[in-house]
Amino acid sequence: MGVISFLFGRSWTPLIVAGAAGLGSGLASAGLIAVIGQVLSGSLQADLNLLWIFVPLALTTLVTRVWSQFVLIRVAHQTIFQLRMDLCQRILATPLANLERIGRAPLLAMLTDDVQAVFDAAQVVPYLIVNVVTLVGCLAYMGWISPLGVGLVVLFMGTGALLYYAFQRGAVRSLGKARFWQDRLIDHFHGVTEGAKELQLHAGRRSDYIDQSLRESAREFHRAAIEGMNLYTIAGTWAQLLLVTVLGLFVFAFASWGVTTQGNVAAFGITLLYMARPIDFVLQMLPALGRARVALEKIETLELQLASDSPTTSTTPPLATWSSLELRGVEYTYITDSDEDRFRVGPIDLIFRPGQIVFLIGANGSGKSTLAKLILGLYQPQAGEIRLDGQVITPDRIEWYRRHFTAIFSDLYLFRRLHGLESGHDLSAARDYLRRLHLTEKVRLRDQTLEFPGLSQGQRKRVALLMAYLEDRPIYLFDEWAADQDPHFRDVFYTKLLPELKSRGKLVLIVSHDERYYAAADEVIKIDGGQAVRQNLHQS
Repeated sequence: MGVISFLFGRSWTPLIVAGAAGLGSGLASAGLIAVIGQVLSGSLQADLNLLWIFVPLALTTLVTRVWSQFVLIRVAHQTIFQLRMDLCQRILATPLANLERIGRAPLLAMLTDDVQAVFDAAQVVPYLIVNVVTLVGCLAYMGWISPLGVGLVVLFMGTGALLYYAFQRGAVRSLGKARFWQDRLIDHFHGVTEGAKELQLHAGRRSDYIDQSLRESAREFHRAAIEGMNLYTIAGTWAQLLLVTVLGLFVFAFASWGVTTQGNVAAFGITLLYMARPIDFVLQMLPALGRARVALEKIETLELQLASDSPTTSTTPPLATWSSLELRGVEYTYITDSDEDRFRVGPIDLIFRPGQIVFLIGANGSGKSTLAKLILGLYQPQAGEIRLDGQVITPDRIEWYRRHFTAIFSDLYLFRRLHGLESGHDLSAARDYLRRLHLTEKVRLRDQTLEFPGLSQGQRKRVALLMAYLEDRPIYLFDEWAADQDPHFRDVFYTKLLPELKSRGKLVLIVSHDERYYAAADEVIKIDGGQAVRQNLHQS
């Protein structure tokens, strides 16, 4: 998809309006060149009467150019704004399993680098259109001066355009390779930031990572990017050379052969020199359009894997009271490292009730996390069904179903604003929880915003627990919440906080390896090889 068609695909009216204004600007510019050229050639006598022609043309050039750019800039920014919002909404509407298959690096690159590349191109499109229209106006004036001369200009420009197109195809291919390596590079940057402890601990691993992974991706990215930009530079140099050639032929050859008058030579030469700046601008901006084209192709490729519908927000309130959450024959199969290596969770039959504390235990890779995501409605069962208070959870009810849960994941993301709470929500409970969780010295609450610089992972999980309390939903799921807590807070969590939630009629599901606290549970369910087995509470 081209940048122009992307920006104006929804409505071509702004482009037509801006194009008309740009055409007026181009024609007025050509008129200014014509007046100046005729004065220099001696065809017109320079006097004050020409000001009545010069001043209106100059004002028309400025006003129409500014107007056209205002229109195009507004459209460009509105389109990019809508692109960002649409992509974020589509990502959030995409099933979690699909997002996990795509990976974080391509999505981040799309939202940052790709959208930025399109935005950069969108900002220059208004100036590009105005300069192209100005060139058209200058060509029209040159055709009036010398049809033969403008024919020569068009011939050389056409030749230059063909050469430029050939170079551009190679440049776009190189930029496409650069975009591929950029995804790899971003993924390796995550390794630098998130794996800093492991890399600092092992010098050999660090050296190998930098040389084998990071350096290779960075080198290939820069190599492809440099190759693409060099091709654009060569193409632009050819175009400039052809322009100078035309100027030399017209000034020296045509004048000496008597093809045209010296006055026309002067006017023609001035016009060509005036065209040099718009041509240079157009050539400099084409690489940005090339990068934007590659970015749009990448965005389109990822969009095919994202949900086409915007996420729907259920207006139906969660159940005030409920009696059971059932999993009936629920199955989910996912592919692991190879297409042949498939792991199935289920079939699982479980019933949960309000006021229960249930531990979900099992070895790593046993299927605990998959089962937790199925219960939360983040994964859709491939077989079987989930029922809440007897209601089968179908895709059109999934958003309503999720409103019954609050969860703290082991790899949680901590939002700084209390999103989802109504404006003016009573925050006295939040301050009380900050005190109980020993966070008053670490976390500041201002309006609905939390300030928490420099927290440990255990403290971050306590802040997440605060937010979970404020949400006050019927079902809580904690994924290894206590793993990062000191012994005191681990004990407080299992012996005080969980019984409080139970007393309030909450269903509490806990993914945990803390065997010493299994006695706090009403039920312990072990996940082994994708199967759920109820455990005797007296077993270790």
